[in-house]
Amino acid sequence: MSSSAAHYALLGLATTMCSSAGTVFALLYSPPFLKAGYRLTFQTLFQLVPWLWSPPAPPGGWQKHYPHVIFSGICLGSHFSSWVYSLEHTSLTHSLLFVSMHP
Repeated sequence: MSSSAAHYALLGLATTMCSSAGTVFALLYSPPFLKAGYRLTFQTLFQLVPWLWSPPAPPGGWQKHYPHVIFSGICLGSHFSSWVYSLEHTSLTHSLLFVSMHP
């Protein structure tokens, strides 16, 4: 398999994993934040492999953007936890509608 084909295969697998999370969450019977923890753990482990194969970033690349990275992580965490919490209180369809709406 060529490098390009492998990248497209990984992209397809990652997209499938992310887009099917709502359906899997609706089937699980556990507290919402425990579900979020499981999903983030498995997604991190899955994305760790391509990250380890990638070339190293130039030195000092992201350190100057550290406050932006922290703020982005806080926003993403609040978005994700709100979505997982909404799955417990509404249907999957309505939850996906709410999470994909733009202000």
